[in-house]
Amino acid sequence: MFEACWREVYPGLVPQPVIEKVAGGGLALWSGLLRPGERSWSVEVWGRPGEVSGVIRYGRDPDQAETGHVFSLYVDPTTSGRGVGTALLRHAQEWFVDNGLSRATLWVFEANARARGFYATQRWRPDGKTRVEPEFETPEVRLSWQPVESELENLETERSRPELSELDTMGVPDLVRLMNEEDAGVAVAVRAAAGQISAAIDAVTERLAAGGRLIYAGAGTAGRLGILDATESVPTFNTKPGQVVGLIAGGARAVMEAVEGAEDDPTSGEKDLRAVQLSSLDVVVGISASGRTPYVLGAVEYANQVGATSVGLACNRGTLLAAAARYPIEVEVGPEMIAGSTRLKSGTAQKLVLNMISTIAMVRLGKTYGNLMVDLRATNEKLRARAVRIVQNAAQTDPIEARRALDGAGGEVKTAIVMLRTGTGAGDARVRLERAGGNLRKALDESP
Repeated sequence: MFEACWREVYPGLVPQPVIEKVAGGGLALWSGLLRPGERSWSVEVWGRPGEVSGVIRYGRDPDQAETGHVFSLYVDPTTSGRGVGTALLRHAQEWFVDNGLSRATLWVFEANARARGFYATQRWRPDGKTRVEPEFETPEVRLSWQPVESELENLETERSRPELSELDTMGVPDLVRLMNEEDAGVAVAVRAAAGQISAAIDAVTERLAAGGRLIYAGAGTAGRLGILDATESVPTFNTKPGQVVGLIAGGARAVMEAVEGAEDDPTSGEKDLRAVQLSSLDVVVGISASGRTPYVLGAVEYANQVGATSVGLACNRGTLLAAAARYPIEVEVGPEMIAGSTRLKSGTAQKLVLNMISTIAMVRLGKTYGNLMVDLRATNEKLRARAVRIVQNAAQTDPIEARRALDGAGGEVKTAIVMLRTGTGAGDARVRLERAGGNLRKALDESP
């Protein structure tokens, strides 16, 4: 089995001479795994002999006494999909908890997407540590695991504040003042993350300019905020169908009601991205106040696998999401007024950051002229009136001329402005805009 794992799973991931060296001594190495060594343990899982087999060895991390470590996990390749690996890994995780270990680690080949995906289903996440194993000559990444209770108790957004232990006895005016004071600190926390936000916006702008998409992925409040931002991009910036997408754990039903356990499945994040045919041109923005939501981590990890740009927006420091994403954004809002209710300060912070990402990216792509919403899609009476004011302002004309130009342009604000500013018809105005890549300032021959 050990030999089969190396010969069948690792070609292309590990240099062939290394495979031959390790697999050649497979029987001895496999037998060694079954013998408990000092400070390490092993377990076998067998079904009917010859059909299902697996072996795991684990123990305390030699570098961190308080941490467990999975040294080796092998499952007969012919028994794939039968849950053997999951059973083995859960056995190890239970042992770690029973022995008082708050975290566990393992190393996995960086290029082995299949293995990383498997570990992700059991909540093992990249923690930012990498190495090239000398024996295998192959880049590896370290994955970490914690019991849910340990993950949550270390999060600032989950912490209970003793000074608010009598919150339910306060009067309405005091509660209003308290919430207002809490919210005032959100903008300060967002400002502290300005550098990270700027880097992410540059990446988003670059991918959108190249024809990629901006895809938000979140669960609960975070997912709904992503959908809100994606939906509002259409009337505000006249984005192309599907250019900005919002995904939420549990699907459309989760927008209106909680879907039990939807956020706990990391494979759902990957499945939802597969459903929208994620490509390397796209950007995936994972949104999770805790920075540990399995659905979001699964989405970000899949984005990394296909070469898409990944952004991770969290409201805690040192999160798994930040470690997994190429562009981490960590807005530290601190503990919530109601412990763990991340629809409060965390939700406000997420809304502010998403506003920045979509708005500034669209500004950089020429979707505005100055601060005028020139790519507006006028879908109702209010927006049609706004379109008239925008044309009137940009073309320095009166409302009657602005309406006449809009009618001649089929309601296209930028086309109407070019018509009035250059004295051309709608056809010529559209040609100018097309040559300028839709940028109004360039179409008017103004310096950007």
